[in-house]
Formats: sequence, structure tokens, C-alpha cells
Amino acid sequence: MRVDVLALQRFYASSLGDAARRAAARRLAALWPHADGLDVLGVGYPSPYLDRFRATARRVVTMMPAAQGAEPWPRTPGCDSAL
Repeated sequence: MRVDVLALQRFYASSLGDAARRAAARRLAALWPHADGLDVLGVGYPSPYLDRFRATARRVVTMMPAAQGAEPWPRTPGCDSAL
């Protein structure tokens, strides 16, 4: 059973979700410190982790499963999300 996108948004807005995001982001940064000129694809619910790549990556997009639902990302003008 998938968690829907609204539940994921609520989780990452909570203090526990923020702690989880920070811990996962530190590990991701250690494994993949930069994305200079690369195309980055996040699958699932990657929104909390992708902002750090937007400054240097050539392109950053998200793909979210239909059963979960999708959210517009990034929240600035334009949308690089697909359902």
C-alpha cells in the first residue's frame, strides 16, 4: 500500500519528517556531492531532496507514481513533475 502525497507532505512538514529529510540528505550528499551539468531524475517522493541539485544540474525532474499522487515541483514558477 502506498502512502498518498498529502500524507508525505504532512510527514515532511513535521519535526520528525524534517529530521528524516536532513539525515537522508546528508547521506545523499556524501554519496553524490554534486550534479554539475547532469540530468537528475527523482522517482517516488523525491521533492525534499532535489532542491540542492537545481543550482548546478542541467535538468532536475521528478516522477511520482499514480497510486501515490503527485505534487507540483518545484514550487517556483514552472513544473518539473510527472505523474
